[in-house]
Amino acid sequence: MPRLKILVVDDIAEITEFLKEMLEPDHEVHTENDALEAKRLCESRRFDLVITDYSMPHLNGLGLMQAVLRTSPGTRFAFLTGFTDPESLARSSPPEVLILQKPLRWSRLKEMLETMPGTEPCPC
Repeated sequence: MPRLKILVVDDIAEITEFLKEMLEPDHEVHTENDALEAKRLCESRRFDLVITDYSMPHLNGLGLMQAVLRTSPGTRFAFLTGFTDPESLARSSPPEVLILQKPLRWSRLKEMLETMPGTEPCPC
């Protein structure tokens, strides 16, 4: 699996730190706990993958995705959700977005990274 540039966004710092610890041995990982800050970061940096909480204050995961894709259309997205019905979120999200249920299992995240199409590292 290629080394990816990944941005993890969640308003709960423990989640972003956990994911960073899990992903960092194999990937370059940046974290943000505010979606608006993540949006600003993506204006100056490119990421192969953004793993973001769907429900956050100020800007939700879908809004963040729409903003990032305007300037970086090749960025892949995965939504983290604590919703009890992730299938509803999947039906209302673009088909290329992966949905990850909280609490997140490391095996599910690893499987997602190994099978996610279009995760070739960006040439940046």
